[in-house]
Amino acid sequence: MKRLFCTILGGLLSVFVFAQHVLQDEALQAQVHYMNAAKVSYVASAEVYQSVSDPDDEPEIPGEIRESFKLKYKGARKVEWAIKEDRYKVNFLLDGNDMFAYLDRHGDWMKSFTKLDLEKLPEQVVGFLETEYPDYQLTKIYLKETPYSQSYTIAVKGDQEYVWLEFNENGILLSNPA
Repeated sequence: MKRLFCTILGGLLSVFVFAQHVLQDEALQAQVHYMNAAKVSYVASAEVYQSVSDPDDEPEIPGEIRESFKLKYKGARKVEWAIKEDRYKVNFLLDGNDMFAYLDRHGDWMKSFTKLDLEKLPEQVVGFLETEYPDYQLTKIYLKETPYSQSYTIAVKGDQEYVWLEFNENGILLSNPA
């Protein structure tokens, strides 16, 4: 009887531990899915802004916001503004580079993205892409700069999906929404 009780108790304990492990895995997968969806949504939203080609159609941008941008990006050309929720997005050319930057409602710089060619990526990043995504097409490469860091943000496209990857300045993978 004692042996039967211990066997049942051990079985229940095993089932409980297994269930906890499954629940933790599902919670982790849900969190990763949420983070990936948020990142894809964020990056996609960065691409949805309308291009403003006619200066008369340009949104009304306060003078202090424009001045803040001019101070940070002296010599910027082909400047196009957009307003998105709580921030301003500015598309522009600087020193021959296609860029876009975000400023908050106070004119403080939040981050910027500079379009890059494959040749500008660290060797480790190129090797990773060739090994891990050989059948994917490289669609976007950006140098992302924030007040605190610099990284490479890359989009690759497979048959039915886009994958966004981020690497630090040394070419180490920071995130992979696999």
